[in-house]
Amino acid sequence: MIDSRSDRPLHRQLADALRERIRVGEWRPGTYLPSEAAIQQEYGVGKTACRNALDVLRRQRLVVTEAGRGTMVRMPPERTRVAIPRGAEVLIRPAADEDEEAALDLEEGEMVAEVRLGGRTRSLHAAERTIFTTA
Repeated sequence: MIDSRSDRPLHRQLADALRERIRVGEWRPGTYLPSEAAIQQEYGVGKTACRNALDVLRRQRLVVTEAGRGTMVRMPPERTRVAIPRGAEVLIRPAADEDEEAALDLEEGEMVAEVRLGGRTRSLHAAERTIFTTA
């Protein structure tokens, strides 16, 4: 599964393999992944590749690591439905500043969904936690 001769970095290959196990439900939300040592042994990779792969999954918000407990598959966020008016557009972007992050209760790296109509911002939402429907 991990090809040391590939042009793709080992940690990216490992992240892909771990992500797939999450995607197919082998590791469900709330489940702890095997230890780093177990992952290293199973996939034949070193500590650095393993840690970098887990970091990729953390940045993608698939897992969370708790000191002394391990790495767990994140629970999916609760989603809010928002009706957007006809003719509006939804733009996905990074938060503009700390005030915007605080106002939307965004976690680090979470994107903002900006609803615009007629060139003006109508509302802002946490993109990952919002389902948009037409009004």
